[in-house]
Amino acid sequence: MPFVTSGGNDDEIEFDGPAVYANDQNGSPLYKDGPGIANSFRIVEGVFAIPVAEAPPTDPYELAAWSPVEMIRLHSPYRIRKTAFSTTKQTRPPVMPSPGSEGKFEFIGGDLGFTTVLNGPSFDWTCQSEYVYIENCVSRTIDGFVLGMAPFQYPEQKQGELYAGNPTISSPGAVSEAGSDARRGFSEQNNGPNNYTAVSFFPGLFFNAGIANGGLGSSPQQFNENGGGVWS
Repeated sequence: MPFVTSGGNDDEIEFDGPAVYANDQNGSPLYKDGPGIANSFRIVEGVFAIPVAEAPPTDPYELAAWSPVEMIRLHSPYRIRKTAFSTTKQTRPPVMPSPGSEGKFEFIGGDLGFTTVLNGPSFDWTCQSEYVYIENCVSRTIDGFVLGMAPFQYPEQKQGELYAGNPTISSPGAVSEAGSDARRGFSEQNNGPNNYTAVSFFPGLFFNAGIANGGLGSSPQQFNENGGGVWS
C-alpha cells in the first residue's frame, strides 16, 4: 500500500494509504487461465460441550430427554473467510485482490505469489493469493455469503446488472457493504428458476436445514421454509 512519512522520523511512518480499485475490463481477453476464485468459511459458533457426570437414566421417559453434555456459549458466533485467487495473464500483470480490509471483512493476513514466464516478445504472469478475513458483522445463514469475483465483468454479469442495478439491501450481514454484484445476488435470490448470474454471492435461501438431518423438511415446490423463493 502507499505510505507517507512525516518529519523525517522513521518511527512516524504510516502505512495507510488510499484504496486502489483497478478495473481490467479492457484487458480481460489477455487472461489465459482463470481467474479462479475459491472461498471457504469457518463458522465459529462460540459454544462448548461439557460432558455431564451422571450415567444415562434407565427410565425410558427420562432417557428420551437426557443429554450427555451441557452446551455453554463462550462467545458470539462469527465467521472466518479464506479466499484463494489465481490467474495467468499475457503481456501485462493481472489485477489482483488487494491485501486489506474491505466492507465488513477485516483482513488478518495472507500470502501472495508471482511467477513470470517468457512467451515470445513478452511475459506471461501467473499470480496467486490467499487471504484470511474475519467477517465483522452478524453471521446468519439467511444473510448469505459474500464471495470474490474477477477484476472484470463477464457478459452475463453485465446483463444482470443492467436489469437490476445496485439494489437496496435490508440485510445487516456482510452483503450490506458489498459490491453491486453481490447485492444484486441478494435481491435476486427470490427469483425462482430465473438465471442466476451474481457469482460473488451465495444466497441464504439456497440452504435447507433438513438435508443434514435426513430430510428436506418442506414440500417439493417450497424452496425456503420461511416462504421465500417458491419454485414452480
